[in-house]
Amino acid sequence: MLTGLTMFSDVGLGPNIMQNKRGEDAHFLRTAWTVQVFRGLLIFALTIPLGWVFYFINGESIFIYVIPVAGLTSVLSGLNSVSIFTYNRRLQIKRITLLQVASNTLGMMGMILAVWLVPSVWSLLVSAFIAAVVRLAGSYWYLPDVRMAFEWDKEAVRELVRFGKWIFVSTALTFMVVRLDIFILSGLVGMGVLGLYNIAKSLALAAVEALGAQANTVLLPVYSRLSDKGADHLRKQTLKLRLTLMAVFLPPLWALAVGGNLFFDIFYDDRYLAAGWMLELMAAGTVASVVCMTIEPVLLAKGNSFRYMLQLASRLGLKIVGMAIGAYYAGTMGFIIGLAVADFLNYPILAALVRKYGVWLPALDGAAFAISALVIGTGWLLLD
Repeated sequence: MLTGLTMFSDVGLGPNIMQNKRGEDAHFLRTAWTVQVFRGLLIFALTIPLGWVFYFINGESIFIYVIPVAGLTSVLSGLNSVSIFTYNRRLQIKRITLLQVASNTLGMMGMILAVWLVPSVWSLLVSAFIAAVVRLAGSYWYLPDVRMAFEWDKEAVRELVRFGKWIFVSTALTFMVVRLDIFILSGLVGMGVLGLYNIAKSLALAAVEALGAQANTVLLPVYSRLSDKGADHLRKQTLKLRLTLMAVFLPPLWALAVGGNLFFDIFYDDRYLAAGWMLELMAAGTVASVVCMTIEPVLLAKGNSFRYMLQLASRLGLKIVGMAIGAYYAGTMGFIIGLAVADFLNYPILAALVRKYGVWLPALDGAAFAISALVIGTGWLLLD
């Protein structure tokens, strides 16, 4: 629920700071921080009535309290210094990575200790609060930059709104792209099948989530820097960067697509064997996601959040059509195949949207698809 609220209220402050020409201007940064603070307060305010909604739906009174308490982490996140984004903009990744690792590690250690001492749902919140506090303190102490203070620069607000209005829509669409299949499948199959699907999906998306983190912290600021040096320079460097990323993230997907059944044979008992073929289909389909995710940040780097939103809208539409047609003709297997095919069908749309910037690399992408098809197809034939 918190993830959904956060995504549905995202106005793209981070990407805006990373690609905006005023991304180092103190007035612009303090205005962005002011918006961020009020956004955190708004998310917390929304958790109060939502706690009651969950109570009426599920009949569990604990939702009335636990959801607003969890929402307090949004207030802490809203107070973070926007130096997190300026360090990304400058490609000073080391300190940001160390801060992220420290906050996550300390949060996990705190949660384990709390669950051991007081085994209840409240103990699980300890991790979120410790991580949020460490990030908050570190964003000021470990990432020193412009002093944060409340400020409202009208020109900065106009720039934030111009770019952020489409990011707002894009993040809502992203949430639907990532979560809609769970909501739909839960109404079509039992909880047992849904549980297997969730396990397989988590494994198949591991590479995509790792690449997504790179897109936010590395690809966007790199593309923003390169775009300032002209289309030819951007195209040459994009080729090197995308080739490197695909060489890292595609082979694990090939392994999962070919050896999904073997993976569950080795690491799970007989109850989970059906997740093997799910994993293989989803991993094969995720190849297209990896290829597309190395291209998408170019749109934000160029400041075109509208085109970024368009490709997400087309991706969501294709997924809905794919799920519907697949489920109608072949049940759960068809549902998964429809999802997998959707990302491949969305590739030409994304290519058309980035083509004007001179960074579409059909030879590279064609090679990635061809090699993936050869490796996965050969693996399926040999292991059939």
